[in-house]
Formats: sequence, C-alpha cells, structure tokens
Amino acid sequence: MKGQAALEFVSTYGWAVLAVLVALGTLAYFGVFDVDLLLPEKCLLSGSSGLFCEDFTATQQGIALRLRNVLKEDIIVSSITISSPQCIFAGQEFIEPDGYQDFGLVCAPAQDASVNAEFIVQYRKGEAGLDRAIRGVVVKHDQFQFGADAEICQNAEDAGLCDWLDFAYGPGYQESCCQITICCG
Repeated sequence: MKGQAALEFVSTYGWAVLAVLVALGTLAYFGVFDVDLLLPEKCLLSGSSGLFCEDFTATQQGIALRLRNVLKEDIIVSSITISSPQCIFAGQEFIEPDGYQDFGLVCAPAQDASVNAEFIVQYRKGEAGLDRAIRGVVVKHDQFQFGADAEICQNAEDAGLCDWLDFAYGPGYQESCCQITICCG
C-alpha cells in the first residue's frame, strides 16, 4: 500500500515539478535570469604593477579610466587599448607617486553593447624605466552605442583629414561623423 501511495504521489506531482522546471529553463534561455546584471560593475588591473584602476565610466563618446599610482616613483602611461569594443588612448601621461590620472579612450562608433572587455596598459616606471604592459578588465552593464565626437570630426574637417578618421579611430568613424553632418564630402 505504501509503495502504491508513493507512486501515485510522484506521478501526480512529478508532472507539476517538471512543468515548473521547463518554465524556469525557458525563462533562463530568453535572458530573464541574466546573472551578469547581478554582478557588480568593475575595473581591475592584474599583477603588481603599482597601478590601480580607481574608477571608470562609459558614455557615447568613449570610456574613461582613472588610474592611481601606488608606487613611490612616477609612472608614464604611453597607451591603453581595448580590442572589443575597439577603443584607444595614445599619448603620454605622467602619474605622480600616490597620484591619479584620468584617461579618455576614444572608441570606434556603431557598437551597440555593454562593455565587458580586457584592456592593455603600456607604461614604464620613471623616465629611464623599461617599457611594460599590464592587462586589466572593465565591466559596465548599461547598453549604449559609441558615437563620433563632434569636436574630433570638426578638427579633422578643418584640417582636411576626414579620410584618415577610420584609420585613426577605427572603422566607421568617418561615417559616424557624417551622421552629425561633418566630414561628409
């Protein structure tokens, strides 16, 4: 008798449990339970370089990183690159000991996504230091689309360098400038 009661219980309520599992699986498949949105936004640098990613933001104009130097000597940052989305900072910025510096990375336009990317910082310690590289990761959940910076587009048009925008800032940058009616010729 007990065996029959257990079998009836499992066959009756087992279908209900199975239906709930199928419904949960369907919701998870369509992204209702997106675990990435529950994780914090972050900016991290690996290793013991003496650089610390203190803050960051991502807007339509690009990505801004605030790096802090925790060493007792100057650090000179020569470039920061992100491959996907395609973003770059090229220049040379000094970060004093226990100081910080904000870096604006210009990103190729027409990339509609959240940012979950690795980046590489090229730097050296002091004037006579050797060139070094360190990897980092930045995660931002907001969905946005990078667009062209109107000031960059206008400067390129004034200097007659519109044809070089895609080379300097990534594919599609000149087209993005044209969407704000600059460099359309």
